[in-house]
Amino acid sequence: MKKIYWLLLFFSLSPLATHADTLTVQPDGTGLWPTIQDAIDNATNGDVVLLADGTYRGIGNRDINTLGKAIVVASESSMAENCVIDCEGTFNVVQRRGFIMSNGEDSTTKIKDITIAYGSTLMACPGCAGAAVFIEYAAPLFENVIFRHNRGGHSVFHAFYADNLILRNCKFYFNTAEFNPCIEVVGNNVLIEKCLFYHNTTAMYNGAIISFDRNTKVVGCTITNNYLNDTWYSSVFTYSHPWGSTPPEGGAIVENTLITNNYTLNVFHHYDSCFPMPLFNHCNHWNNNGNDWTGIISNQSGVEGNLSEDPLYVDTTNMDYHIQYGSPCIDAGNPNSPYDPDETIADIGYYYYDQLTSTAECRADEIKLYPNPSSGIIHFSNFPFHNHEFFNVLIINNSGETVQQRKNVDLRQPIDLSCLPTGFYHCYLQGMSHDYFQKLIIIK
Repeated sequence: MKKIYWLLLFFSLSPLATHADTLTVQPDGTGLWPTIQDAIDNATNGDVVLLADGTYRGIGNRDINTLGKAIVVASESSMAENCVIDCEGTFNVVQRRGFIMSNGEDSTTKIKDITIAYGSTLMACPGCAGAAVFIEYAAPLFENVIFRHNRGGHSVFHAFYADNLILRNCKFYFNTAEFNPCIEVVGNNVLIEKCLFYHNTTAMYNGAIISFDRNTKVVGCTITNNYLNDTWYSSVFTYSHPWGSTPPEGGAIVENTLITNNYTLNVFHHYDSCFPMPLFNHCNHWNNNGNDWTGIISNQSGVEGNLSEDPLYVDTTNMDYHIQYGSPCIDAGNPNSPYDPDETIADIGYYYYDQLTSTAECRADEIKLYPNPSSGIIHFSNFPFHNHEFFNVLIINNSGETVQQRKNVDLRQPIDLSCLPTGFYHCYLQGMSHDYFQKLIIIK
């Protein structure tokens, strides 16, 4: 009897295994959790708040506070462009953000696979910083998040005292910061990895795309076609830290990054001598308003794998910043970096050129795709089928995002793309001997 008593006592005092729950939110408010905030309020550490595809608006679906919880907030489909938090902001009228985080969140708090759009702040501070995201004393992980059409007085993405913050595989486009940087991150050991920045604007003075602090690393990014007003210190990068705080201990590192076609006075602006020199390695600066390797970084041109050459984008007019066959960025990254998915040396920039399937220059002279425009069912003709060769099919939208990818496809059979919305696309066929491409229009 005593043995049974002690066994019962032991199990009553032992911690029970925790079980992570999934709390699903619908954009129309149906279901158990009417809003994203409702789900977070009821979540516990380890839970996943899953967002069905659609557009989320209104109170509870903006100014979202993760409350210091170690949770994941992510889209159900993993397609960021299909899951949108629309903040419905109006610049200098109302302050509406996607997320507000100030409760000590770390990388166990994850925001993934969503879009944050139309966030806004006021023009004058306080209340001017972080139109899309406002972070202080926290360092969550943002992965595969799209930031678009946000407009802030001071910044679009604001993170102060954010040691160990990670931004990975994120995209920033069509955002505006009226003054100071578009993205401002102050903290030690910040990582900005595999991110794409294009068509962002700083409208007044001291403009920058990224303002960072000590020991920040920017790696594998593409920063292109941004407009930085040139009236005062405009640059792609600059340093920042809170006024009166201790100067940075270590310089920033920018690696395997492609910086092109930006309207700016400098790629880097160094306005305070107390800041250590940033180190660029295996970067390509090209056509940045004539200021590629100038100023205090002029001595880094041509060394440490740095270059200044046309990257050969696929189609800048349609904002397709993939690099194509013959680009000087192919295999030009740091050889000590992790290899690209095709198991070759890292390329410079956000997109890599797949050398396993893209073994030769793309050709458009032989393939015939019909009907075009199409409602979704497409056929191929006049195609040199060699020994019934199979192909990988990639459908890429005008934002440069792969929205459909299928492997080992027999193109003698039609392909059903009726799931795609109306729009303009690029159809890439990757074979063993050649790649082929064709523009495609889907009309519903």
